[in-house]
Amino acid sequence: GELIFVPSGWYHEVEHFTLAISINHNWLNASNVEEVWNFLQAEFERVKDKIDDVMASFESEGEAAWMDHCNKLMKLNCDFDIPDWLNLLSSASQTVKRCLDEEPTGERLREVEWVEERLSAVCQK
Repeated sequence: GELIFVPSGWYHEVEHFTLAISINHNWLNASNVEEVWNFLQAEFERVKDKIDDVMASFESEGEAAWMDHCNKLMKLNCDFDIPDWLNLLSSASQTVKRCLDEEPTGERLREVEWVEERLSAVCQK
C-alpha cells in the first residue's frame, strides 16, 4: 500500500492504474478559511445575479425568502451555503474557546492561537 499527502492549496491530479481507494477530507481548514469564505461570498453573489430576474416574484414573501432561495440554490451548486458557513464558524469558535479554557502551553497554544487568528480575520469580514 502506498499513501500520499497533499497539503491544502496544492494543485494535483491523480490517475489510478490499478484498483485504488481514495480518502479525501479537510478541504476546509484554518489555512484556507479566508479563501473558502471569499469563494462562498462570490458564489452567493453569482447565484443572486443569475436569478435576479425572478427577484420580484419574492416581494410578497420579503427579502428573507429571497435570501433563503438564493442559499438553497447555492447549496445545490456547491453543497454549502451561508447558514452552513455560519454554523461552521460558530462550532470552530466554540472549539477554540474550549481549547483556550484548558490553558494550553507550548506548541498546542501556538496552534490554537493560529486557528483563532484565522477565524477572527474571517469573522471580521
